[in-house]
Amino acid sequence: MLISSISSSLLISGLSLRSAWPEIAELLIMLAIMTELGVAPIYIWVVDVYGRSSATGLALLASLPKLAAAYALIAIRPAVPAPIPVVLGALSMLIGNLGALTSRELNKILAYSSVLHGGFAVFIYPVNPPLSLAIMLADALGKMSLFYYADGGSAKWASLVIVMNQIGIPPALGFWPKLLIIIAAVEAWGWAAGAYLLANIVMSVPYYIRVFQTIPEGVAKFAFLSAVIVLALGFVPDFWIRYILSL
Repeated sequence: MLISSISSSLLISGLSLRSAWPEIAELLIMLAIMTELGVAPIYIWVVDVYGRSSATGLALLASLPKLAAAYALIAIRPAVPAPIPVVLGALSMLIGNLGALTSRELNKILAYSSVLHGGFAVFIYPVNPPLSLAIMLADALGKMSLFYYADGGSAKWASLVIVMNQIGIPPALGFWPKLLIIIAAVEAWGWAAGAYLLANIVMSVPYYIRVFQTIPEGVAKFAFLSAVIVLALGFVPDFWIRYILSL
């Protein structure tokens, strides 16, 4: 609640100052959205809150607010200098991966994974804002599923599909946003940017393997539905990618 209050205050202040002090206003709006996404410099709240909460509550907390923040990013589109989101996004990806690799608790691994995906969204924002929403949509569905599975269990095939989604392995839904982000980054900034993104994707593999091994087997109600949705959307990317990119 405290972080949400801070984020809302920054957002309202930024929107109200847009005509009087546009440079300051745009920075406040961007900081508000990044705070809600849980990326650098204000990311540690994600780890703290996720580490202390139940998996059931986190199924919603880790998905819907982040998705709403990503939508606000492309709806308001704060005009900040490109180096700010690029540098903070790149830093968030590195922090997220290093934090997840060195964590042992499932909640904290997924918390740092949220920092990673928020970093992807912020990093690509100056080049293609709709891709920020696309990557957070894939992450929101995946996080909701993994926290739900952690509480009630799931079939191994369903857990595997969601883990593939989080890493960005085809044919899962999460493959397409990451592919398009790499392509957009290479076109804008060259192969070094694409290599950095790919390196961060590869770094996520070891801890997602641990997540897969940690999810208990079970038959929780609706446990398979999210995996089916993630897989189905992954097979028909034109069904949703075109719409998001047109926003």
